[in-house]
Amino acid sequence: MRDADFDHVDSQSIVALFLAAVKAAPTRSLFRQVSGATMPYGEACIRVVVTVKQLAELGLRRGDYMICYTDETLPLALFCLAAAVSGIVPVPLGPVFSTRYLSALVNRVGGHPVFTTPALAPKVNEAGLRCLCLDAEETLSLDDAIDRVSAAAKKIRCDDVFVVQPTSGSTGEPKLVLRMHRSFTRYAKYVGHEIRSKNTPPVFLAVLALTHAFGLHMFTTALSLGGELCIPDAIDTSASLEEVRSLDPSVLPVTPRVLWSFRRQHRVLTDGCPGSAMFGPAASVVALAGGKGDPELLRFVEAEGIDAIEFYGSSEGSLVALTPRGKRREGYAGKVVADCNVRVDTDGELLVRSSGLMIGYFRDEVATLGAFTEDGYLRTGDLASVSDDGYVRILGRKRDVFNTPEGSNIYPERIETAIEGLPGVRQAMLVGDQRPYLAALVVLDSDIDDSRSDAFYEIECESLYVDFGARLAQINTELEPMERVVCFRLLRRPFDKDSYALVGPGKVRRNRRALLSNYASEIALLYSASITQASPMLVPPHKQRFNPEARFVAFGALADSQERAVETSVAHLAEAQKQGEST
Repeated sequence: MRDADFDHVDSQSIVALFLAAVKAAPTRSLFRQVSGATMPYGEACIRVVVTVKQLAELGLRRGDYMICYTDETLPLALFCLAAAVSGIVPVPLGPVFSTRYLSALVNRVGGHPVFTTPALAPKVNEAGLRCLCLDAEETLSLDDAIDRVSAAAKKIRCDDVFVVQPTSGSTGEPKLVLRMHRSFTRYAKYVGHEIRSKNTPPVFLAVLALTHAFGLHMFTTALSLGGELCIPDAIDTSASLEEVRSLDPSVLPVTPRVLWSFRRQHRVLTDGCPGSAMFGPAASVVALAGGKGDPELLRFVEAEGIDAIEFYGSSEGSLVALTPRGKRREGYAGKVVADCNVRVDTDGELLVRSSGLMIGYFRDEVATLGAFTEDGYLRTGDLASVSDDGYVRILGRKRDVFNTPEGSNIYPERIETAIEGLPGVRQAMLVGDQRPYLAALVVLDSDIDDSRSDAFYEIECESLYVDFGARLAQINTELEPMERVVCFRLLRRPFDKDSYALVGPGKVRRNRRALLSNYASEIALLYSASITQASPMLVPPHKQRFNPEARFVAFGALADSQERAVETSVAHLAEAQKQGEST
């Protein structure tokens, strides 16, 4: 794409970006898989138009909303493009969400079939929902496909709705963000400026789900540059570093926890040998968003001659700040982009205004009005400072909400209230903002002693942990996977008053920053590398697996039922105890 064209990216639609890339190089690869299979831009254009025809034959029309229940990159990317050409608005949702949540979303946005893949179709059907798995058996010429996409592109404005993005991981009514084409194309303009190459189109690693804003932003950026997406067999932290190296992308968009996953795999593959590169020879940029980057890890990346670029933004606010290439500043989330105005409110909250802000929340005027100031600034919910030269430092959150590394929101107070409703529980506090899973510190009513110096029940109190774990299992079954409590520690002494205080009848003030400070060592142990969200177990640590000083319990958040959780917990407890005795 010529520089003159690129300067106007933000005033175009995503369809226009795709069309320009198809016309410029129809034989250039758009998608490349680990197997070596590729799909050129021209073939993708034909597939998109065939899908548009199939949607029309099913009676779907411009302005309809349609949920996409998959995180497979290739089918979801093609469907989103076809939806944009048709004027249908996709609502992308990853299969990590339960079918209960999916059903609530269908009821909210309309009863159209759910787009999914053949592998997920049985799950959707079992929930009593209609599903749609599209194919592309029909063929047509590339010229015909280009003509049809060109005709559609002329009707699409950059401020038309492109997608409705779910941002909430809570099991209440879904919180949905109406986002226009320009929210994505302006992102592509600014990010593309930092990563484009004058010689060859960039090759992007497609390890991020397109169901989340960051993944969809980077897909749009790839289209704007005529780039290629290389697709590993698994996404997120399940992606294999060996596959990433074989694909050899030049641009690696990752969240902090994905980057850490690659680093851990790198250590294993190299057996700690210094000097071995983590990524392939083509790697030139690591693009990081979705959380605060680890300074040491980013320095490691830069030592390999790779530029690290950090972004700050949200589904509601689009891109707010990014790191100019080669000018990363530790402790800062990036520099405010040219078309964005920011100010810090009297309470420290960062307020932003730009052409990329959301249209609003889907069918929720009250929430939309509450998200903006009277003069049109978006309330980010983040506490921040801004340097004289425009660099943004994020200091914390104003609202009591956790963000998962994938971009979903979790509201901890609702879960804490449920835990405190269990018999024998006095206080509960969750941790897990920007962490791979939730963990809990729980104060029990029995044996309360404010004078004790040892606040935590020892792991030898096995029956207490097993009993509480069984009751917690029931709460977990009512939560979405990312909301479930994976680890917990039991306390015999109430929380420090600066962490947890009663401020009125039935009202509690939880100071999470104080909790993180006052219980730092215990919380660090709750995030041992030996614990994962996918480990359904209740395990007392012992010196074969954990730090011998660790006295916490990992709990099976993904258990299908209370009975399964208890059965698994007891089995692991017995095995761990047996191993401990043998040593």
